[in-house]
Amino acid sequence: MLIYKRMHFYSLSVDETAKSLKTNQKNGLSNNEVNERLKTYGKNELKIKETPLLVRILRPLGGIFNYILYVAGLISFWHQEYVDGIIIIVIVLISAIIEWAQSRSAEKILKSLKKQNSQQVVVKRDSKKVTIDAADLVPGDVIYLTEGEKVPADSRIITQTDLRADESILTGESFPVKKQIKKLDLNTKVFMRSNMLYQGTFVVSGEATAIVTATGNNTEFGKIAALSSNDEISPTQVKINDLIKKLIYAVFLIGIIAFFFSLFRGIDAYESLRFVLALIVSVVPEGLPVAITIVLAFSIKKLARHKALVTNMRALDSIGIVNVIATDKTGTLTHNKLKVHDVFPFKGYTKTTLKNIIRLSLNIKQGFNDPMDIALKDYIGTSNDNGYSLVKTFPFKQDLSLSGNLFKTKDSYLLVIKGAYRSLVEYLNSEADLKDTNLKAHEYGVAGHKVIAFMTAKIDHEITSLNNLKRIKNFELIGIAGISDSIRKEAKAAVNDALSAKTKVVMITGDQFDTAYAIGQQLNIAKSPSDVFDCSKMHDYSDQELEEIVENTTVFARVLPENKYKLLKLLKQKNITAMTGDGVNDVPAISNTHIGIAMGSGTQIAKDASDIILLDDNFQTIINALKEGRIIFSNIQKMFVYVLSTNIGETITLVGALIIGLPLPLLPIQILYTNLVTDTTLVIPLGLEPGDKQIMKNPPRKPNDPILKSYLIARIVIIAFAIGITTLSVYSVALIHLGQEKAMTLAFTSLVVMQWAKAFCSRELLESSFKQIFVKNIAFLIGLISSILMQVLALYSPLSAYLKISYVDFHLILLVIILDLIVIFTITEIHKYIGRKRNLTL
Repeated sequence: MLIYKRMHFYSLSVDETAKSLKTNQKNGLSNNEVNERLKTYGKNELKIKETPLLVRILRPLGGIFNYILYVAGLISFWHQEYVDGIIIIVIVLISAIIEWAQSRSAEKILKSLKKQNSQQVVVKRDSKKVTIDAADLVPGDVIYLTEGEKVPADSRIITQTDLRADESILTGESFPVKKQIKKLDLNTKVFMRSNMLYQGTFVVSGEATAIVTATGNNTEFGKIAALSSNDEISPTQVKINDLIKKLIYAVFLIGIIAFFFSLFRGIDAYESLRFVLALIVSVVPEGLPVAITIVLAFSIKKLARHKALVTNMRALDSIGIVNVIATDKTGTLTHNKLKVHDVFPFKGYTKTTLKNIIRLSLNIKQGFNDPMDIALKDYIGTSNDNGYSLVKTFPFKQDLSLSGNLFKTKDSYLLVIKGAYRSLVEYLNSEADLKDTNLKAHEYGVAGHKVIAFMTAKIDHEITSLNNLKRIKNFELIGIAGISDSIRKEAKAAVNDALSAKTKVVMITGDQFDTAYAIGQQLNIAKSPSDVFDCSKMHDYSDQELEEIVENTTVFARVLPENKYKLLKLLKQKNITAMTGDGVNDVPAISNTHIGIAMGSGTQIAKDASDIILLDDNFQTIINALKEGRIIFSNIQKMFVYVLSTNIGETITLVGALIIGLPLPLLPIQILYTNLVTDTTLVIPLGLEPGDKQIMKNPPRKPNDPILKSYLIARIVIIAFAIGITTLSVYSVALIHLGQEKAMTLAFTSLVVMQWAKAFCSRELLESSFKQIFVKNIAFLIGLISSILMQVLALYSPLSAYLKISYVDFHLILLVIILDLIVIFTITEIHKYIGRKRNLTL
């Protein structure tokens, strides 16, 4: 058994490390050895500090409002009213079980979604390179890492090329750390261990081979994570918690006043206390934050089904208020499946020569993974032996917009480079006649094609990078190619959806001006050339001038990574911005925007920096997420309007009876049962409404907008008084003609039925409630049917005796139901009509 916890691998040589971990640097571990080590060390997963299971089970039974009910139950037992006491405890237990089941379901959803974002890593097993889930790594595994990848476990570097790592997550140091393979002194601090890679850090340049030395919570990052917990809360939830705190203070004040007023009315102190305790518990929607958390979890699951993986719950708040989407073109608006449209050889060269140079420009080392190389290979066809020996491959450098290969000839070297035409011509002799080539490049650009140039140079020495190409004076242009990337068929419709939702779409691309404008036109992002800005000229403008340009531009061409971050800063000044990215160089932008969106095919560092991952790299998915963000906020409003209007309505009913001198219309256990029948079954289903069809026709809300605008507050107040006055009217009439027991039964029924009606009306806040009859929400239908059945049991089963409900003829019950429905629907429809006439947005 290995005891790697106590080993200081940074102080050992590469060979000593391999020997200590009983692994083979060349062949890796055998599958049998891996299985044994998995049994010993477990999965390479961080076990975050979690709340103990018993605490999680008992949590729904706690809280100040449950404690109040326990007091009410104890008072009942003290006065030998055992049935009342048992019913109170049973109601608490039922509510707790429902809350626990719903919370458990939400936890399972979030855990399952995390697995969709699991990291894959290349590892050597049984002498073969295989790709596995990072969770299956064990100490002794030999892994391969390249630029943009997240380090999956603590590892000792055994080979490296230009390796730099971002270790800010551990050290707080923002500058990348240069790595090497030599052993270090035993007393070297973590932040100085240049021969080690640590879990959670990122490779920002170069590549490496390393031996895994620690996994899971035994890693340096794992030791920190084990001490932390992950209780994420969104800004909307913060607003909700603040609002509920204010309600608690108000209700406790009302409760104290009601208690002394009931004593003044001559009601027994014991009954007054039970009544006030039940009133306090029923009025405050203390379960709403839990309900909203559950709704958010279901929304995250829904988005995942639509290929948007939310990694940060706060993003669900912010995505709904985004008014600018800054998106990459390639892979998001297009398929990233390139095709060579045409080639044009430079003067003196033939298409055959140009094809041969194209063949030499391909990055064979990476196995044709680059879409550009795939398209070029498909165009030139079967490869022929060129007689050259490949010395070095230079991967694509985004800041130079080119890549290349260096070959050895008999007496010199041949450098072949390919890249953006406008970038490569800068290396040509000023006397080169580019008139015909420029015309053809313009033609390609206007047609929406990328213009790629191919150049060669004979040099007398080997070079190690492409950073000093301007020193080479003998570059020759062989020709250019027009390469097209087909636009996704759903992209234009998605752009139009965003524009209809008053959300500006900005396209960011490295393409030339003409190409960018042509594609912008096709997508309805650009109307005229004035909508396009060439970012290669950014340095010619002041920040103030750029701010104005950015506000009036929808397509940014020839964008480099540093330009992207600058654009973000300017966009953020006046807008709530979502920005996409996929590479290492995009991280500063997507990590500092309001909503960072990473491509599923992008680097791991980009995914980790983002709030949302597009599993299908599709712009339409961003629009789906934007729509869902708006629906979530709208549904939270619906939940609040329903809960507050009905709960305050109960308060008006009960306190109103005290004020006008009527006997109490409801007993404490009836108050609690009313909440069980309505709130428990209908609140969460309201949060799962599919959303208004017009929701993407309105402008996004402002960040500081309250949850409830004055229009909705007015509805809450109006409906609350309607519930209170109607219930008291029913109770007063029945009290005169039927006696108190039957009057209480009708008041109890009236209160419940009006809450059903209000729940149904709350499914839509502005449009007519009757339109919702045809809108599918299975959860609401199940909740409503369950609530009705529970009410029927309360009226016409042995349960009625325990709830102290008297039998009332059905025709009277039906009469009350009709009255209640007419009152709630009429008032709500009139108020909605007024809102529509005023063209309100909520």
